[in-house]
Amino acid sequence: MKEYKKFQNTQKIFGEESRSEKFDDYMQGFSKSCAIQAQKIILEKYGIFYSEEMLIEKAETLNMYDPESGVKAEFIGALLEEENIPINHYHDANIFNITNELSQGHQIIVGVNSSNLNNIPIEQESADHAIIVSGIDTSDPNNIIVNITDPATGEVAKAYPLNDFIDAWKDSNYFMVSTTAPPSPHLNLPEMQNFEYDDDERGHIKMIGELSYEDFQELYG
Repeated sequence: MKEYKKFQNTQKIFGEESRSEKFDDYMQGFSKSCAIQAQKIILEKYGIFYSEEMLIEKAETLNMYDPESGVKAEFIGALLEEENIPINHYHDANIFNITNELSQGHQIIVGVNSSNLNNIPIEQESADHAIIVSGIDTSDPNNIIVNITDPATGEVAKAYPLNDFIDAWKDSNYFMVSTTAPPSPHLNLPEMQNFEYDDDERGHIKMIGELSYEDFQELYG
C-alpha cells in the first residue's frame, strides 16, 4: 500500500492538497482504459485491490467496456457499485457540487476534454478522458485550484487553475460520478486526516471557507 502524506487542514482545502508525485501503477495500461483505472484508484482508497487487467475483464464480462471506445458515461462507477460502494451520477454539475462532495469525503470522477486540460491546440469539443478530482484549494479566492489525479500520466493531485479545469470539464456537459460514503478512517488517506467522521454521524467538514456546512448546503446543495 502506498504511503500518503499528512497535511494541515486549513478548512480552505477540500480533499487532497496538491502534490508533486507520480505513481506508475496509477497510469492506465491501455489507451481507452482511463475510466477503469480511475475506478481502480478509488477502489484502493476503500481498501479493495484489483489489477487493471482484472477490472477490464470484469467490465467486459458485464458489457461495460470496449477496448476501442472505452467505457460509456452511464457505466462509469459501475465497478464501484459491484464492490458495494454506492455512487451518484451528476449531469450539469458545477464546482459547488464538487466542493460539497469533497467536503463529505466522497471520491469523484469527471469526464474531460483531454486536449483542453493539457492546453493542446486541437479543435475537439467532446470529452474523451476520465479523471479523479482529488481536491479543491480555495485558499486564494482569486486563484482557486483544482487538484486532479490523472490515469493518463499517473500524476496525483496535480494542480490546475479553476478556469482550465472548467474549460476541459464543460465538454462532458459537466458529467460527474461521486461515491456516497467516505473511505474508512483506518486507511489514513491524506484528504481524510482532519475529516469529522463522528460529526453527528453525518460525516462532513464543519466549515467550507467562511460558511458552515449547513449554510453552504442551503446556498448550493
